[in-house]
Amino acid sequence: MTHEEMAVKIQQVEDRSKSNTKRLDEIDKKLEDNDQMLASIARLDQRQKDMDGDIKEIKTDVKSLTGKAGKRWDSVIEKTLLTVVAIIVAYIFSKIGIG
Repeated sequence: MTHEEMAVKIQQVEDRSKSNTKRLDEIDKKLEDNDQMLASIARLDQRQKDMDGDIKEIKTDVKSLTGKAGKRWDSVIEKTLLTVVAIIVAYIFSKIGIG
């Protein structure tokens, strides 16, 4: 190989090296972007898990509150019915002369 051929080959190797360096730099940038995206996804996943827990807690609280309201309503109805029955019985007793 002549000196000129060697110089051409060296130039080709240097050109390829520069090209490869540029491509590697681009890949490094993409990897960095991917790492940031994965970190964001991990944060979103954690927030989703936190929200799931909060929603379950809220559902439990709502069920508890609606259960209390239902029990209270049942109690009011029961007491109202007992009062009405007591009034009717007292009226009947007063009509037949008992009391």
